[in-house]
Amino acid sequence: MDGPGQRVRMSRRAFLVVLGLELLLALVLRSVASGTRAIWYDDAFSLFLSRQDLASIVRGTAADTMPPLYYFLLHGWMAIASTVGEWRLLNILLSSGTIVLVVAIARRLFDPGVGLVAGLFAAVSPLQIYQSQELRMYTLLTLGLTAYVWAIVELWKGGHDRHGWLWAVVMVGGAVAAYSHNLAVFSLVAVDVYFLFRREWSFLRRLVLAQLGIAVLLIPWLLFLPGQIAKIQAAFWTPRPGLLEVLQAALLFHGYLPLAPDLQAGLLVLSLLAIALTGFTLVRNGRGDGTSFLLAMLAVPPVLLFAVSYVMRPVFVPRAFLPSALAYLTMAAAAVGAAPKPVRLAIVGCVLASAAISLPAQYTYHSFPRSPFPEAAEFLASHTSPDSVVVHDNKLSLFPMAIYAPLLEQRFLPDAPGSPNDTLAPATQEAIGLFPVTGIDLATAGSDVVYFVVFQRAIEEYRAAGLEDHPMLAWLRLRFQQGEVAAFGDLKVYVFTH
Repeated sequence: MDGPGQRVRMSRRAFLVVLGLELLLALVLRSVASGTRAIWYDDAFSLFLSRQDLASIVRGTAADTMPPLYYFLLHGWMAIASTVGEWRLLNILLSSGTIVLVVAIARRLFDPGVGLVAGLFAAVSPLQIYQSQELRMYTLLTLGLTAYVWAIVELWKGGHDRHGWLWAVVMVGGAVAAYSHNLAVFSLVAVDVYFLFRREWSFLRRLVLAQLGIAVLLIPWLLFLPGQIAKIQAAFWTPRPGLLEVLQAALLFHGYLPLAPDLQAGLLVLSLLAIALTGFTLVRNGRGDGTSFLLAMLAVPPVLLFAVSYVMRPVFVPRAFLPSALAYLTMAAAAVGAAPKPVRLAIVGCVLASAAISLPAQYTYHSFPRSPFPEAAEFLASHTSPDSVVVHDNKLSLFPMAIYAPLLEQRFLPDAPGSPNDTLAPATQEAIGLFPVTGIDLATAGSDVVYFVVFQRAIEEYRAAGLEDHPMLAWLRLRFQQGEVAAFGDLKVYVFTH
């Protein structure tokens, strides 16, 4: 017996039927509102960069903080997809495919029943669903890492330690992850930590050789990596993590933030109860190889990222914990397989209830930074004239609205040089063909009507800093007459005329 609990026997047909139903559930939950939810800055950035030729994508990502593989994939996908829903289908399929690997890992480490429970938990996970609707690289990162872990588990536990094709999967899966996200290395080395502590030297040696193969596959990108590390050091937006950030990361394993205060309190209770019951059950029943392996996959990446955040620029990014979240959900599934019926029902209930209270809020959230950009773009497209200009306070509103209103001339102001928000490198601007205008005077020159787009949050931040007004609004009020103020959630469009 490789882990806690008794192994569950079931027919292959029953197993495949349940797996098929879980995949259908995953596809349905990931498709809800996928065509209607507004894209935001990160989505739009991916679209603008992926529309370019491959050489421009390389130049744009080399100046940014992420490798280019996801943008290459989205570039090809956009040849057959033309709407928001169709664009998001790519990540929905990647995320749903990951569930098959999660089931296979749990089945090998424990039994088919645990595998199917892990698949169910992954299918309804708000974090996995959220990222499946993002036009970002995190689902590709998760798929690559999960394939990497699956092949290692097959080699280690399946008696296939000399199968060359599985070692090839290890290398390809690891390379896909590393070409998707620079923080993938912290998850890739988690397996080394586990086998190092177990002193499984023979397997560890072969694993290190496979990882050297991953490094060889990464050679074309290693030339750009020092510049990307310097970019992370100069401008990365995450705060230095503390207890609050760790707690929020744990909550994200179960549900969605932000939530209304009462729902957030409920999510906290459900999350802590699920964690406590899972930990208690697994400790009481003996850790086993499978459980301790998953514990390493769960804990090592966040711990390393936490430590690195106190050595260099903070890089504690909860979105990079998607593979860790899958390891935790698989551990919870193993606890379900080992626990008495009341505890089993409690763990399943906590996971499903967390999803039930989170998903409605997740699907309908339309505040910063996911404001109602389509409605604002439609307003501007119908109200502007040749003698008017649309000026955005920053790139966060310009990028998505440029996707929704591509024919509308819009300008945006730059971020403060050297600030954490100054993330759009000149080479990336060149690659995507979008450049800030260096001042409000230049942005409004020669225009009789100015539509100024700004987040209410930005206005409040200036007030919190001791200013009576947003500096750009104050400048405009001195030189123009303020007219209508159109509100789209927390996004404001101020109309100024001469």
